[in-house]
Amino acid sequence: MKLNYYKNLIRVLAVWTFILGADSLRGENLFFNESPDRVTKNGGGRILSFGKDKLMVTYSNKIIILEIGEKGKFKIIQQLHRINFNDAILYDVNKDGFIDIIFAGYTTSISGGERMKKGVGGIFYGSKNGFDSEAELFEASDKVYGYSVTVGDINGDGVKDIIFSIRKGGLVVFSGKNVIRSIFDKPLLIDNSILAGSYIIAADFDNDKSDEIAVARFSKKHSIHKYDKTTKQLKQVWESAKKGQSPTFLCTADLNKDGRPDLIQGGVGYARNSKVQIFLSGKQTYFNTKADYGFTPAKDEYVDRVVDIIVTDLNKDGNPDLIVGTAGQAKNADFGGKIFFLLNQGDGKFSVGQKIKKSGSELTLLDVNGDAKKDLLASNILHHILKRIKIDPRNLYIHYAK
Repeated sequence: MKLNYYKNLIRVLAVWTFILGADSLRGENLFFNESPDRVTKNGGGRILSFGKDKLMVTYSNKIIILEIGEKGKFKIIQQLHRINFNDAILYDVNKDGFIDIIFAGYTTSISGGERMKKGVGGIFYGSKNGFDSEAELFEASDKVYGYSVTVGDINGDGVKDIIFSIRKGGLVVFSGKNVIRSIFDKPLLIDNSILAGSYIIAADFDNDKSDEIAVARFSKKHSIHKYDKTTKQLKQVWESAKKGQSPTFLCTADLNKDGRPDLIQGGVGYARNSKVQIFLSGKQTYFNTKADYGFTPAKDEYVDRVVDIIVTDLNKDGNPDLIVGTAGQAKNADFGGKIFFLLNQGDGKFSVGQKIKKSGSELTLLDVNGDAKKDLLASNILHHILKRIKIDPRNLYIHYAK
């Protein structure tokens, strides 16, 4: 009897050890609660956090600034209306200690019964009282519009310049030193060789103390462009061997810890084939390794496009990891966002960790509940599709950090 009792006790202990061990192992890779802890009505566009308690939401035709109030609730503190927004970033342009909003997009007007689009870019300057309601603007020609925007010190003068890609093709660069007068007074350069539909990001890819411009183009090869101080024009210095996926997002980070930035791109795959493409820097060339990280959702799930990527150290091992926001097929009720977590193995190679099945696709990190941990916020951007499949496009999903 005693022998059977001890055998059964050992079995029970073994089962509980397995269960607890499995939960502990699973817990190591759970960084945020998988189900949203809260769903508010402050979403509906691209989101970026700034300061300790503020959030910028970029809709198609307005920007809303939110602030965390009592009990972690958001309140609208400002609305900015000017143009139809395609892209927006946060950067202190005039170095006054306040974040500014740099945006790219277009204005519309009716001329001779025809709707005209005029390309435009601009800045909402920040102050202690919020953002100026009137933006400083530059205008491009008719029927084109600002597509993507980034900042970088391309001429090595110690000041970051503002760089716009134009929807119909080309780059416009404005010197950051012109901020004392008008930053859009005169372009530093205009390069019409860059093809249409280009996403851009600037970084010092070759460690020469000036930034180069990385260009990801629709169904084309990727390229790096460097400012030539003699000709005062851009020169292409690198091109990828093969065409990449059509880009939807572009960012940089030193993923393999060699002291040089690597290039990270999200793309459109269709047919459940979207990928994160990573170009790792090389000593003899700008990039010598390209790796694709696809997602293999269940048969009834769709991941058609990567919408947003956050670089952060999820497991506190000193390596930059990736949080990837994706969206499904537009014709399917599964369009709502899925979030994947790619864990860096230390050499710029990744394994897929946690997955959140139902949330938003535009991402940012912000401590919402005041526990000194950055929580994950997710929103969606394609209003017309979401309304059609009965998902509230205003949803802002909040996943608290574990």
